[in-house]
Amino acid sequence: MHNPGYADVAFVEPHGLIHEGPASQKILFHRTIKEIEQRVQRAGKKVVLESFIVTPTALRNLKWDVSTLDSFAQQHVLFMVDDADAYMRRLFEMTLAVDAEEVSAAA
Repeated sequence: MHNPGYADVAFVEPHGLIHEGPASQKILFHRTIKEIEQRVQRAGKKVVLESFIVTPTALRNLKWDVSTLDSFAQQHVLFMVDDADAYMRRLFEMTLAVDAEEVSAAA
């Protein structure tokens, strides 16, 4: 997207969360993908990997300990309805911010 020489790859999965929990592999994939990214970078590839879930599930319908849009965003879960005006902007801002930090650290 904006780092010369680096391939930016963001996996975005539309997914309902009614039958998921905070320890779900889908929810935790934003961490797993960073482990994959490290292995790929150690192999000499210049790539930055991100993953997000965008969900149509209403925040009020989830009975998790996490209760705000910002706290879900920290887990790379974005709400298509509750945050309709901003979830795509948030996705790009998070991707670009993380991307810039990782490229600086790798250099």
